[in-house]
Amino acid sequence: MSDTDELSEGFRGVLRMERVSRRIREYHPILIPGLLQVPDYSRTLISARQVGVPSDRIEAVVKARSERLEAVLPESPALWFVVDEVVITRTIGDRRIMREQLQHVEKLMSSGKVRLQVIPNDIGHHPGLCTPFRIFELPTGTLLHMENTFGGQSFREAEKVNRMLSLFGALQAEAYPPRRSIDLVRTAISELK
Repeated sequence: MSDTDELSEGFRGVLRMERVSRRIREYHPILIPGLLQVPDYSRTLISARQVGVPSDRIEAVVKARSERLEAVLPESPALWFVVDEVVITRTIGDRRIMREQLQHVEKLMSSGKVRLQVIPNDIGHHPGLCTPFRIFELPTGTLLHMENTFGGQSFREAEKVNRMLSLFGALQAEAYPPRRSIDLVRTAISELK
C-alpha cells in the first residue's frame, strides 16, 4: 500500500476489512507485511520512499500502520502470511531495527496469533513472482486486494478471488512449514546480535 495513500479513504476501507475479517491471508515478496510491522521498521520504509514529506505526516502514517494489528487481534481472525526468505534476511534500517522487527514477528508466531511461512531463497522461481496481495474472508464474502505503488485494487469476482486462493495455496506448498519458518526467523535474529 502506498504510504501517501495510507491515511486515505481507501486505506480506511482496508482497515475496516481487516477488523471484520474472519481470515486474512497475505503474501509479500520483499517486506514484512504492514500488519506485522513495528514502528521503526515502518518509519524506515516510509521515510525512504517519501522524501520531503513532513515528519508529522510520516509519524501519522507510522502510527496508523502500527495500530492495525492491535485493532485486528481482539476479533481473533486467522492470520496467515507467506513471505520470501529475503524478507527476513535483508536488513531494513539497521541491525537494531531489523532485530526488533524479527523479534516481534517471532513473538507473534510463538504465541499462535499468526502463522507465517517462509519461501526459501534457493527456489529459483515460484508462483509468487508477483505483487503483494491479501485475501480477506469477510462476513459478506471473500475479497482480494492486490497492492501496487499507488495503493492497490480490490476484487470480489469469484474467478479472480479463486485464482489467488489457488496461488496462495501454491505458495504455502513451496514454503517451509510454520515450525521450520520460525526456526529461520530465530536464526536471523541471532545473526543480528
